[in-house]
Amino acid sequence: MNNKSIFQIKAFNILYLAVLCEPLLRKRIEEKESMKYAIYIAFIIMTYCNLCLYADNITDTTAHRIGIILDYGLPGGVKSFSSLRGTANCCTDYEEFAGQTFGAGLQYYFPVNPKWSIRLKIGYYTNNLELRDVEDEQINVGGVLFDGQFAHNLSINYSNYFTQIVVGYVVIEDMTIVVGGKLMLNSELKYEQYERIIRPEDRGVFVDTETRTRNELSGEISNLNKVIPAFTIGACYDLPLNENRSAILSPEIAFESNFLSLIKDSDWNMYSIHFGITISINITQ
Repeated sequence: MNNKSIFQIKAFNILYLAVLCEPLLRKRIEEKESMKYAIYIAFIIMTYCNLCLYADNITDTTAHRIGIILDYGLPGGVKSFSSLRGTANCCTDYEEFAGQTFGAGLQYYFPVNPKWSIRLKIGYYTNNLELRDVEDEQINVGGVLFDGQFAHNLSINYSNYFTQIVVGYVVIEDMTIVVGGKLMLNSELKYEQYERIIRPEDRGVFVDTETRTRNELSGEISNLNKVIPAFTIGACYDLPLNENRSAILSPEIAFESNFLSLIKDSDWNMYSIHFGITISINITQ
């Protein structure tokens, strides 16, 4: 592979990183935090360029590697609670659930032998969870009661630092199965909630408040499990970025299951599917 081809591969992956980060940047622009996250994304791209320039001078493909991680997750889980302590929200159970996580970090890779390897990861996640449940209720429409519906809406936001260790086994060339554990240190958990009439869609009010929205609350949830261990299993595929394989892009997919509930007084068995990439370089001189 000539230098021109290597340059083209690097340019393509810089563009790929920018595209991957764009949804996060757009979200933060809407939240008036564009400058902070623009700098964050620029730092990732510049770090990648410098890693590749450094890696071009290294030829040992059996050595330890370090890299940067970008991760996007889709959380899910079995929810078995109808209210949160300290809030006025109460429903039979939250039936609808959606969310997303964004993460970044560092990885240290070292091979045990040609088949087995160990990967150590540290990083940071931001998490957004949306819960919803629909309930029947009598709605006041022009002084007459009608059978209607309203939705309990609960939004949860929190962040965490994590450390992870996984063992990898090469099943075929460049394809590795990874199994291991993760330990997450959670920060403060913030919530926003409200109840809103959804049927009729354009008219009617609650009987008790004479408004279409009620129980609008926000704040912090105190009974958060600060430390949560998790099990993870997944697979990754190594794509060399240069001729001597000293710089590698590794797409990864993984399943993760928590051993503890996010909130102490609930039985919330969370799991998540993660899609990530790691750009790593050989650090042997």
